[in-house]
Amino acid sequence: MNAPLLSRAVPIGRSRPVTRAAAAGVPTGLAAIAALHAAWALGWRWPGGSDRELAETVGGPGAELPPPAEIWEVAGALALAAAVVAAAARPRAGRLERAGTWAVAGVLLLRGAAFPVIDLAGGLDDRFERLDLLLYSPLCLALGAGAALVARGAPRRLPARRAV
Repeated sequence: MNAPLLSRAVPIGRSRPVTRAAAAGVPTGLAAIAALHAAWALGWRWPGGSDRELAETVGGPGAELPPPAEIWEVAGALALAAAVVAAAARPRAGRLERAGTWAVAGVLLLRGAAFPVIDLAGGLDDRFERLDLLLYSPLCLALGAGAALVARGAPRRLPARRAV
């Protein structure tokens, strides 16, 4: 094998445009979801018309809407996750920011991968399971993959080849 050729290969996932898009998109997406939770805590009931409809749409059949204080906690956790990923996207981000972003990526990827298995095992009988399979889990996987790209960091420049 030609080792110098292989050493010049750069994985597609580490390209600058993808990393830049993830650095902007992941914090924005997490902040938007945090804002949606804040709106729910303040009494907005979209995409349901009542507490029960909202709870079943975003939590599953028989779910109950948690108290506003708990919804604020989720909103705060999502806002914190957005801030951590944004901090890790800075050019001089440190190990702590990157470690936090890996944690965010891990939680999102785990949630995105586990719930479809649970949904499919139980059948797609209710609205939540269908929405989870089509929207919630893919969104978690996309945000998790984007956070992992940010945590991984921008691609390092390869050393210049010396002329022989």
